[in-house]
Amino acid sequence: MGEKLTWFLGHIAEERTAPLSPQEFEDLIALYLQRFDEELAQIALKQSIGKHRANQHAARKDVITITLEKERNEYQSGGMELLNLCDPLKLKMLRDWDGSALSVQHLKLDLVSHNMLQRLKKQGEEVKSSKTDEKMETA
Repeated sequence: MGEKLTWFLGHIAEERTAPLSPQEFEDLIALYLQRFDEELAQIALKQSIGKHRANQHAARKDVITITLEKERNEYQSGGMELLNLCDPLKLKMLRDWDGSALSVQHLKLDLVSHNMLQRLKKQGEEVKSSKTDEKMETA
């Protein structure tokens, strides 16, 4: 869990204080799910070079593949355990986190799923359209 949170913390601009929009969070999760693409490409290249190396790095490739499949399934179904970075308080919690594995247990994690982010996007669009309607009525 600590590695995952560290990855997300490292991919959010240090000066950023505003929470992520649902679209930004969705894009960041997509990037997270692609984090092993380069390593998988290197393994495939090494395996294609020589006949005797076809099984070299196979265990690492299997671990990566299983991890990514599990994470994708979690994100598409019930949700990945993460801090909801669309919430300003959760973003601040991540920023204030000292990076230690012991303190992870004190963070209130959420189940972040594709469906959850779609709902947040829809809510954001509804809020924007109601504000636009209000402006038109007062004009």
